[in-house]
Amino acid sequence: MPPRKPTRARAVFPRQRACSDARSWTLVASRIVSKEIVAVLLLALAGFLIGGVYSTWKTMKAMAIVLAAAAAIAVGGAVVWLTS
Repeated sequence: MPPRKPTRARAVFPRQRACSDARSWTLVASRIVSKEIVAVLLLALAGFLIGGVYSTWKTMKAMAIVLAAAAAIAVGGAVVWLTS
């Protein structure tokens, strides 16, 4: 059997080279996920954690305090992410 000819897709889309420095990685990351998406996800996580605080407060106050601290960290991370 003769070798196959290269398809048009291979000619149009050449192989991408790997990113070698941090600047290239930040460019790639900024194209994949925007700042607002990450902040919304962190705020959603904080909302779930606050719901956990509300539901565990009467039975396990120590765990509720841990969840509240994690929620505060998530909110703080969202604020810092948006301002950076």
